[in-house]
Amino acid sequence: MKDIVSILLTIVLIAGSSYHFYKRSRNIFVEVIQSYWIWTQLITIGLLIWIGFQFASSIWHYLLIASAILYFLSGPLARGISKSDFSVFRGTLSVMIPISFAKVDRVVITRDLEKKCINLLGKANNQYFAQSFPLNDEVQLIAHLKQANIEVDIQDSLHS
Repeated sequence: MKDIVSILLTIVLIAGSSYHFYKRSRNIFVEVIQSYWIWTQLITIGLLIWIGFQFASSIWHYLLIASAILYFLSGPLARGISKSDFSVFRGTLSVMIPISFAKVDRVVITRDLEKKCINLLGKANNQYFAQSFPLNDEVQLIAHLKQANIEVDIQDSLHS
């Protein structure tokens, strides 16, 4: 009976993880304000592993532990990655939208040659956002946005 419950819980947790990654894949990266965010994640994962291995007696229990950890991580990773986490994965460039669960389909990039910067303009959840980047980050920024399936329009600045 325990194995059947473990199998069912594993299926539910894997389905939940798949939902997080599939349904929220168009979210681009949201800045996490709390600096303790990563520590709470690590402590909770450590506790989950410790508790899980205390009670594990078959392969299904180990699979349940692995799927619980995947489910636990899939929410925050699908929701967004903090600036420091993003820099680990993608270098130093980060896109921050101050809106939780932001759905962005299209952005406009304008070049300001006088200030030697590019401006990223867009709309998410009926709120507008803007962010500036150095001009030499344009290619990398466009690549990251297209990788997140976000349509990018490029316009030159009106003032020369």
